[in-house]
Amino acid sequence: MHEDHVSKDGIVDSIAFAEVVEMAAMRGTPDARDEVSMSRGDRLTAQGAFEDWIGRGRSSYGSFGVTVGEVVNSECRTIDDSARLDPETAVPGHVYVDLRKHPDSPKYIKRRIRSQLATYATYRKRQHPPAS
Repeated sequence: MHEDHVSKDGIVDSIAFAEVVEMAAMRGTPDARDEVSMSRGDRLTAQGAFEDWIGRGRSSYGSFGVTVGEVVNSECRTIDDSARLDPETAVPGHVYVDLRKHPDSPKYIKRRIRSQLATYATYRKRQHPPAS
């Protein structure tokens, strides 16, 4: 998670959190809009994902996560594309949350989905590095 996508001291569902994941984190990149990259937890730990990411020279505030069940509950799907990516350059266990199922939906539907996924990640809290 990039530091720009985490707010300090926020409230979600009337519960105070030291760190709140912003729904912008669930947008994807300009090159892959509506495809939110993640790693499979059974292939890479939160610490491993964090270390791999910063080892590539990229910035990260830390590892947060959502479950496949939470993704499905948000009316999305996960796509495991790790087998077709170059293992030398790809993020280990790469998957992405696919929001493209709703291409012609009103914008508020994707905002609701992103907000729901961000809320799940907020409730799970930062997995690595541990909060100080």
